Amino acid sequence: MSETLKPTTEALENERTKQESPLEQISYLPNIPSVRQEFIHKRIQELGKNSTRRIDTDQYLYAPIVDGFFDSEMRIQPGSGNTFSVDDDSIYERAIDKISKYGDSRALIAVQHATTEYFGTLVPNAEQEAIRNAKFDMPSPESKNYSISDNKEGALCTERAAVAHNLLQFMGIESHFVLGNMVEKTASGEKDERHSFLLIKPGDTYLIYDPTNPTYCYGDEELTEFQQYLPYTIDTGMKELPNTNSTFTDKAITRFKSADGTKGSKKKCDRIYTIG
Repeated sequence: MSETLKPTTEALENERTKQESPLEQISYLPNIPSVRQEFIHKRIQELGKNSTRRIDTDQYLYAPIVDGFFDSEMRIQPGSGNTFSVDDDSIYERAIDKISKYGDSRALIAVQHATTEYFGTLVPNAEQEAIRNAKFDMPSPESKNYSISDNKEGALCTERAAVAHNLLQFMGIESHFVLGNMVEKTASGEKDERHSFLLIKPGDTYLIYDPTNPTYCYGDEELTEFQQYLPYTIDTGMKELPNTNSTFTDKAITRFKSADGTKGSKKKCDRIYTIG
């Protein structure tokens, strides 16, 4: 009579891993650099199979929702000039650190924290905008592609949304990169601008997630770490991916007046996001 073969410990571990989501796998990773690097490499390879290789000018301007992972070869054009690529694996190391810190149930806070930490400010300021515009809004005879790591100091909404999008996909959370419009209305006026943000589905319905504008930007008192990295979302209430030209409004948001990185007084505003 032949003996029943028992699965090895390695086989059992492989089977368990297959059944876990990427986010669960990340939460179990030991704090060993080589193990984390191997996981990052394999996960990026896997995601690269579903990558849109290049977004050129026409595709970028006229394709308001992008689904695929931004692999290191993809060139993203935020203005009318040069491009950039999301090619710095250290962003995934930061995300793993934040999942270890907050737990997998607070993945969106981990993404907001990792993105903010990578770019160095809670929200873009006037100095960053000037640096970025000099790189990307001036057409040049020879197009240049920058690494995302070369543009930390000048990162605006496109760069921040692209990094957050990749981090969410890295964690196995459905994310779609959106080129759209944002209007912010206050008692003193209205700001209307082209804007990059995300449509994500961490649960039953799609959320608008804006990595560039966290829930708390500035305060009259010191913010807790939890408040600093609290992501700003709007629940669309839709179980299916919203269509182009869909509009979603969040009324009477408490924001802070300063737009240059200094503290300021609170204000109320309505914020309107349009896809496309």
